[in-house]
Amino acid sequence: MQKITSKANQNLKLVKSVRRGKPEKLILIEGVRLAEEALRSDLRIKKSFFSERFLKKEKNRPVFEKISAITEAYFTSDDVFESFSDTKNSQGIILIGDRPKTSKESIERALVKVKSGRPIVLCLHHIGNPSNLGAIFRVAEAADIYGVVITKKSTDPFSPKANRAAMGSNFRLPIWSGPGLE
Repeated sequence: MQKITSKANQNLKLVKSVRRGKPEKLILIEGVRLAEEALRSDLRIKKSFFSERFLKKEKNRPVFEKISAITEAYFTSDDVFESFSDTKNSQGIILIGDRPKTSKESIERALVKVKSGRPIVLCLHHIGNPSNLGAIFRVAEAADIYGVVITKKSTDPFSPKANRAAMGSNFRLPIWSGPGLE
């Protein structure tokens, strides 16, 4: 594990860039519970960042060990960590992962697995609030929805706010993002 001391570090610039949605192939995952959900999903985690405060807490040891074993791991002072965190009161853990693939085919694959009953696919049009979208993902997963279609001009289903609100549901649900309503 490498220590980062400068707020101008290239890896921290990457975190800030991913937080803003660039590059588009990566997502930001912040918080212990969301990190645990990312580990349970098929999501590929590339880099991990920890604050000194996070590392000092014994209860964080299991998640730290799992994540640092599979990623490039970095740690910073609490002050430096706060400079690139997306939340006001960060828990001291941020992951950078590959953006889950979204496609019509992912929903079609889920529908092929239907054995009985009526499969439901949810279509969301012009959803603007990422927190609301994340909450919808949680409800959709709990209700055994087979997939979610999100039309163009909707918020990013993998923005940091949507990720926090979805609590990992958006990592597991088949999603098709970007088609027109027609």
